[in-house]
Amino acid sequence: MRIQITLTGERADEYAERKQRLEDALGYELSHPEAFGILMNPAVSDEIVSSLAKA
Repeated sequence: MRIQITLTGERADEYAERKQRLEDALGYELSHPEAFGILMNPAVSDEIVSSLAKA
C-alpha cells in the first residue's frame, strides 16, 4: 500500500526543522520515509538523541 502526503506552511517548516536536527545528530542525510518513520516514533528519536548525547 502507498500513502502520499503533502505538508504545507507551518507543518512543512516543522518537518524540515525536525528532519534537519535528526540529520545533524546522525551525521548523514535521511530519506523522507526514513525521517518520517523516526519522527512517528518518539521513543526512537529520543533514543537517538540520548545515545548521541552520551557519546
